[in-house]
Amino acid sequence: MSTGLDPFATLGLSADRNLSDEQVHDAWRAIATATDPDRPDGGNPARYAAASAAYASLRIARGRSQAYADLAAKRGAAPRRKMTQSERDNVVVCCYLSVIALFAVIFPSFVLPDAIRAAAGKGIRGFWTVIDRMRAGWYGIFRLPDGKVLLREVGYRGPLPPVHVGTRVPGLYSGALVYPQHGSQEWKIDVIVMIAGFILLLSMQARLAVVLLRFRRRLRATL
Repeated sequence: MSTGLDPFATLGLSADRNLSDEQVHDAWRAIATATDPDRPDGGNPARYAAASAAYASLRIARGRSQAYADLAAKRGAAPRRKMTQSERDNVVVCCYLSVIALFAVIFPSFVLPDAIRAAAGKGIRGFWTVIDRMRAGWYGIFRLPDGKVLLREVGYRGPLPPVHVGTRVPGLYSGALVYPQHGSQEWKIDVIVMIAGFILLLSMQARLAVVLLRFRRRLRATL
């Protein structure tokens, strides 16, 4: 309910949506007592009516919030119903890091089974010969012990001695990459990365939830 005027000023209160019910009631009661038309001197009916209308607007918290919003809008300073720059920055950071965390969880899951098989010594044994180096590392040809080419371009995962094009090392092909033939511990790295990614993902989602909850509370306070 709105009186069309400033109900806060009518009751002699500062414009504050955080006023308590008691503060509003006490302000109205003081004015009503002094201006009641039933007083011997006739009181002040107009003032009494204005105070009663203002009290009707401000007697509950939601009414005070609405009255405050109406005043702010009239003054050209409507309450902020959009996210602050800090809130937007927090949302962007949370989303960006959540995507990174998601990759950290998903990507290792594709190579983890092969890494575990390689750690157990399961796979096809042969020899890996370096043919080129790319951004992701060295690539080479994988041959079976009898010299038959099994893969013409496959990566190697694991510790390598100093190599150059033409270097030949024993290897174990377990389904995606070639691993050291004596066994691989790369699966441990995959597990650590996945756990770190999962923790980061949870923390970013929790942080995002806090930001959105605070924004929702601030938004509701203006309604």
